[in-house]
Amino acid sequence: MKKLLSFIIILFFTISYAQNLKNFTVPRGYKKVTEVKGDLDKDGKDETVIVFDTGKTVSDYESTSGKRIIKESSIS
Repeated sequence: MKKLLSFIIILFFTISYAQNLKNFTVPRGYKKVTEVKGDLDKDGKDETVIVFDTGKTVSDYESTSGKRIIKESSIS
């Protein structure tokens, strides 16, 4: 009985794992660059990948994070 119950619980969570973003809107200030749909993990279900341009550069993140990023020129 425990095995059957465990199987049903695992099956339920496996089936209900995917998310549906029905009311998804592009965040303010973001520009949609591209959208691709396909079966990325070979599970028979199509995934959607959306790429956005935020207008920010790496240097914007360096100045606000307080962490120093090692650049290639400083390594050699």
